[in-house]
Amino acid sequence: MAWLRRHVLTWATSAALTLTAAQIVAPRFMDWILDGLVVALVFVAARLAAKA
Repeated sequence: MAWLRRHVLTWATSAALTLTAAQIVAPRFMDWILDGLVVALVFVAARLAAKA
């Protein structure tokens, strides 16, 4: 289970960074959508890191 938690934490962090970088080239109307996704991924990463 620790293996899965570590990989999901890595994926969530990487996806949040990628979405943050995508906001540079994304149209303005997508900002709220991308912000929401980043917040959700950071929340997941924080919960997983707290359990580790």
